[in-house]
Amino acid sequence: MADVVTGDAVVVEVQIAQLPVRAVGAVIDVTVIFSLYILGLILALATLRELDDALVDATRIGDHHQQQARRRQLHDLDMPDAR
Repeated sequence: MADVVTGDAVVVEVQIAQLPVRAVGAVIDVTVIFSLYILGLILALATLRELDDALVDATRIGDHHQQQARRRQLHDLDMPDAR
């Protein structure tokens, strides 16, 4: 048992968690964090699928070359003059 002093200056005897209990707690933490990360990715991808291309391009990070290629393709289209 270890003595812990609370903020109100009260000494409390508590049992320190052993290694197996801490390991199980760490596994639970990692599992919850990973699950929430995957859920967040799924929600983000589902949301981005519904948005227009300009907004999706603005939110992407690291694929500058693909954006440039898409812009060149759009500029290569032959558009009739709208007069």
